[in-house]
Amino acid sequence: MKKTISLLLAGLLLFSAAAMAEEVTYPLLTGEEGLYRAGTYEQKVRGMGGWMVVHVTFSADKLEEVEIVSHTETPNIGTVAIERVIPAIIEAQSIEVDGVTGATITSDALKKAVSAAIAEAQITKAEVGEALYVPGVYHERVRGMGGWMEIDFTFSAEKLENIEIQSHTETPNIGTVAIDRVLPAMLDAQTAEVDSVTGATITSEALKKAATAAFKEAAAQ
Repeated sequence: MKKTISLLLAGLLLFSAAAMAEEVTYPLLTGEEGLYRAGTYEQKVRGMGGWMVVHVTFSADKLEEVEIVSHTETPNIGTVAIERVIPAIIEAQSIEVDGVTGATITSDALKKAVSAAIAEAQITKAEVGEALYVPGVYHERVRGMGGWMEIDFTFSAEKLENIEIQSHTETPNIGTVAIDRVLPAMLDAQTAEVDSVTGATITSEALKKAATAAFKEAAAQ
């Protein structure tokens, strides 16, 4: 009988351990009202030395912790960025902090990881029953690699619905590749913070600049 009870207790402990491990890996939807869905969000970004796995933990009201689970950054260079940038982000509750000179790639990778986690965890106005955007078409004009680009962004109350290039002079098979890839990525992610296209950085950044402006203009006050 004692042996049976011991086995049952061991099974319960293993189940509890598995549940705790799951909490660390996946977002926990607590139903709490606040800025964020409380939980830990895993992000994988490329640093200077290779891939970095980052866990970003939120309470309902704030960014609580940023933990580097694995990395291959250079000791005394990339690791300096890890030691300085993470506390700065937590203190500021924002990724708008200074990078570390000489470790810019590591610094930017950390900020990219936290930015992606914030986007996942943040509770939007639409989720609490308020309009997120003022519906309409927002026209933006930005300079790309080949010249001015005219772009229309269409919003419903809940999301960015469509992006249409009205005119551009970007280079075929270079700038146009950025257009073909970046616009769907922004629609899918519902943010301007998406990857640029290698070899078409100026076009990519112009598209993201236009989207950032449109999101800001359309945001419900």
